[in-house]
Amino acid sequence: MADFPDPSTIKSHGSVDLQFALAFKQAADQVKATIKNGAVPYNEVIEWIISVGPYFIIRRFGPFTQAELDTRGHRPNDSGDADVADLIELAHQFHTIPETMHHIGTTEAAIAVEAFHNIGARLYASNVRM
Repeated sequence: MADFPDPSTIKSHGSVDLQFALAFKQAADQVKATIKNGAVPYNEVIEWIISVGPYFIIRRFGPFTQAELDTRGHRPNDSGDADVADLIELAHQFHTIPETMHHIGTTEAAIAVEAFHNIGARLYASNVRM
């Protein structure tokens, strides 16, 4: 892991931005599913670890409106064209990663994960559910 570049040197690289953008989209769906399943409170900001390779960020999601939590309908074209269109759209947008990017295996990454777990434990202990 020591041979990988420092996160600050790759954070604004286009391919890194794109991979995190794709992961953000999937993570948002996972957070919504977690809320709908009653595992975490629906009216709180939820922190989620998103990793790409040996790097990760901690992104905040929510609180979501009821419309955002509603299940999405099926896409009209299940051939994969919709996924490709989404990828092309993401590739043409400018992406920045505002969160701190961490490199797995470093002291600062361990501190970030410990803080994440402490916050998550408090949320999980909360009794506010859907």
